[in-house]
Amino acid sequence: QAQVDSLRQVLGGLPDDTNRLPVLKELVRNLVFVQPDSALPYAEAYHRLAKRTKDPVRIGEGANFAGMCHQTTNEHEKALGWYLEALHWFEQGDDPWYTAITHNNIGAALEKQDQRAEARPWYRGSLEQFQVIGDSIWVANVSNNLANIYYHDQLLDSAAYFYEEAYRILSAKGHLEYAAAVLMNLANTRLAQGKVDEALPDYHIALKMLPAGSDESTRANVLVNLGECLGRSGRADTAVIAARSGVELAAEVGSKEIIMNGHEILSNLFEQLGLPDSALAHYRLHAAWKDSIFNEERSAQVAELKERYESGKKDAELERNRATLEQNAFEKKALGAGALLLLLAGVFAFRAYRIR
Repeated sequence: QAQVDSLRQVLGGLPDDTNRLPVLKELVRNLVFVQPDSALPYAEAYHRLAKRTKDPVRIGEGANFAGMCHQTTNEHEKALGWYLEALHWFEQGDDPWYTAITHNNIGAALEKQDQRAEARPWYRGSLEQFQVIGDSIWVANVSNNLANIYYHDQLLDSAAYFYEEAYRILSAKGHLEYAAAVLMNLANTRLAQGKVDEALPDYHIALKMLPAGSDESTRANVLVNLGECLGRSGRADTAVIAARSGVELAAEVGSKEIIMNGHEILSNLFEQLGLPDSALAHYRLHAAWKDSIFNEERSAQVAELKERYESGKKDAELERNRATLEQNAFEKKALGAGALLLLLAGVFAFRAYRIR
């Protein structure tokens, strides 16, 4: 917050010209993922001032920043519009890296609107461009994004291929926490394929890559999924220990969906062990968490719709006020013109009277 306050102070002392661009960029970068609503005015200001430079890459940056703000607030349709504009400018500026980034961002905006078939070619385009550029970290990132779409669409062979590619790059680069998360995704894919013997060692490797105190949410997720995998391999007793550990850790860090999934897995494991009372208790907990998450999401959607409605009302009121002001201005001009005509008519009448 101290850095943001300092940047705002610097910005306040600058004239409204292109000297503001570096400060606006830093403000957006500091706020976009934590306070996207606060970041948006700075992104729009960057976009407006960048047009004065006539530099297509800078203009594209502004559009991309605005898209990121809308994406973070789940306004994916608005984000898509900004990203498409950004792509136009980046292509005009012949900037391959930003063009590749924007292809990925467009894919993400489409995916978030459940348009996965439309998102896929954008991700593939981004991947191909990053491969040409040689940015391996972004190759891994986009590979993981593609794999997520294939997994969701049950195209499991393709999902496994891209998860493997992402894991190979991230582990080689030493990004172990990210690599562990991708390896868990790969193990989940293999489990969905029925390849329990291949999935099991992947879960164990992912756990080793995530020591206690690192990414606890991912660690909890790995433990819960490991429990399911152990159960499928006929080791229900050991599976219960892993799944319980995952649920407890998820509760500590507040990962509600992992808690929900963990109770479902525990319910199945206790049923497998012939303990129907425990199975029913965990099923009820699973159902309760599922309802809670659904209600939260619905409340968030209602709040978002209400905010949009109120925003729309304000926009409409501003438009009405603008129209009223324009009408008043027109009437004042008309009255002024009328008074002038009357005055001129009086002058001409007086002159005509003098001439006679």
